[in-house]
Amino acid sequence: MPEIVQNVISCVISLLVWMITYYSGWYVFPKRIEKWNDWTEKEKYKLCSCLHSTLHGIVVPIGIFVVLMHCDIWNDFKANSCSEIEIVFAWTMSYFAFDFVLVLQYKAEFWQVFMVHHIVGIMPFLVNCFFSSNLHFLVGLGICVEIANPFLNAQTAIDLFGMHDTDTAKHVTYITIIIWLIFRITLPIYLLIGMAWISIPAYGLDPWGVIFSYITGFAIGLFCVAVLFVVHVPAFLYYYRNEHVKEREKVKELKDIEMSGNKIDKIAKTREPSEVESSSASTERKNSHPLALRRRTSSFHTC
Repeated sequence: MPEIVQNVISCVISLLVWMITYYSGWYVFPKRIEKWNDWTEKEKYKLCSCLHSTLHGIVVPIGIFVVLMHCDIWNDFKANSCSEIEIVFAWTMSYFAFDFVLVLQYKAEFWQVFMVHHIVGIMPFLVNCFFSSNLHFLVGLGICVEIANPFLNAQTAIDLFGMHDTDTAKHVTYITIIIWLIFRITLPIYLLIGMAWISIPAYGLDPWGVIFSYITGFAIGLFCVAVLFVVHVPAFLYYYRNEHVKEREKVKELKDIEMSGNKIDKIAKTREPSEVESSSASTERKNSHPLALRRRTSSFHTC
């Protein structure tokens, strides 16, 4: 089968997969989420778009790893003969195209940034699939930055459900920044070094399609670094700081309990044993309530 035919078929099939995944959210979520009707259309779109975004972040990296092993082009920054990898590229191309349409339709927050991101992101895959095969290892491993998608989408869901101040939100934030450092900082740096030292000296601008791989590589690398410091580091510091605030509050609480216990001992001398027992039990129940510490520290979460 000619390469362009296999790429067209892969593109059409994957587009159907993304569409079905996305629109299934509009069918399932209203039945599962009580407050669904209270949300705006943009909020509903955000949650539904998490579905195909998460699927892309799982399916495509797996496909890339399988094909890289099949073609045996690991660390080959000159590779351009692995036609099988273009089948996976077609899945990413259709994903960017479909998501681009949704971004234009709903115009959620920072939609202009996502437009530029999708245009820049789609070019190496469009060129590889239909015009000029180039830099298969570089472009293929580059799209594995999408491994971070499931964790980013988990954060989106947490925001939509108002779960910012839960342990789940904190843990997801910690995991996300670790994943980001591995797959969206370390991995792009490795690929950019290989591109600058091997790919560019070897190919220059011939074939012409490599220029889009170069541009996207540098642009996405800069984008990932910028998002790290603008979005993820502040989020990490927010939860890290609040965690230490909770520890200080817990220490203060223990001191308060100790002081209260001393007062109870003094009062006990003038009360009947039954009165002391009742007062002590009431204090213990109040301080052992599962929401007690959260109530006392809730103001720190909104600072």
